Amino acid sequence: MLRNREFKRKPPSRDAKKIYVFCEGKTRESEYFNFFQGLDSRISIIVCFLEGSENNTPEGLLNIAKEKMPICSFEPENNDEVWIVFDTDTDKLESREPQINSVRDYCSETEQWFHAESNPCFELWLYYHLFSGKPDFEGCHISRVWKSKLNELIPGGFDSRKHSLFIADAIENARSNYSINEADRPDVGSTELFKLGETIYKMMSDKIDRMRRDCAT
Repeated sequence: MLRNREFKRKPPSRDAKKIYVFCEGKTRESEYFNFFQGLDSRISIIVCFLEGSENNTPEGLLNIAKEKMPICSFEPENNDEVWIVFDTDTDKLESREPQINSVRDYCSETEQWFHAESNPCFELWLYYHLFSGKPDFEGCHISRVWKSKLNELIPGGFDSRKHSLFIADAIENARSNYSINEADRPDVGSTELFKLGETIYKMMSDKIDRMRRDCAT
């Protein structure tokens, strides 16, 4: 069992690769990605917080990212990346479908811009940190069900301070269970976040693996 520990963090170097993450959630997603900030000086992960009045739909995230990125020191020639992280959320699918397509089209046409969709929600990515099989419970296709179900599946709930260290497991589990539908979009129980996870993990795998071993002792 992993124990919570405080880890020594260092500011990223001036030449660190920067990953800008624009996501819908204001708490859970931010806590998760911020965990990795400062663990390795070669990479800087900037979670772009949204104000309460800002539009956090997929299209809203894209517009906010396009507006804010010229202000940031984004350098695609240094392999910097921008990620738009969003949910399928079937409760709102009718209005989200064209928005999601817009995000996908823009990212496919823009250098170093990427998207990561989870069907139905971000909690699915957290689930794969601790479970290897595709979720199979009543309502697993409904985003709002996941908000409480994850706490039932993980005693005490997902704790970004320690469970984030299982990112290598999450990458493997999410990749193994990934499938797409006829619209070339993730099926229920599938998430594209393993692609962003790979970018993060490959640059700090030694550090993360060592921290995981230390927390287990």
